[in-house]
Amino acid sequence: MKESRVYLDTSIITKRYIKEENGDIADSHFHPVQCGETVITLSEINLGGAAAVFDKYSRKMGIDARVRLQTTVSELISLERSSSVEIYPVSRHIIQNAIRIVLEQHIYISLTRFSSQLVLSLGAHYSALLTKNLIQQAGNFA
Repeated sequence: MKESRVYLDTSIITKRYIKEENGDIADSHFHPVQCGETVITLSEINLGGAAAVFDKYSRKMGIDARVRLQTTVSELISLERSSSVEIYPVSRHIIQNAIRIVLEQHIYISLTRFSSQLVLSLGAHYSALLTKNLIQQAGNFA
């Protein structure tokens, strides 16, 4: 059974399919997955973010954004079938709460499920790894 899990953000995912500086970092995350040593985790929001990045690069570099996104999704679905990728849905409830917190607390929030924990990013310079219980408690006073 694969115990190791790694969360890939949109940046790492897109670096695998667009040749740019530090692109080899993305490949280094996919290699253990292809060997069955670890599992990639990501959310549906990461895929939406990847589409936006591919679109940006289509204007900048002339790439076909749809082809890049299709290639990305095809590989992730293939890996998901072999239990090597876990793609977590993002419910309307999560989005609504995130918007409410952003507007009330004036912070940027990115919630991502990572195994039994959630990653909470507060702006560009701060991040904290919190358990689900702490996230729920934080929601009580937000």
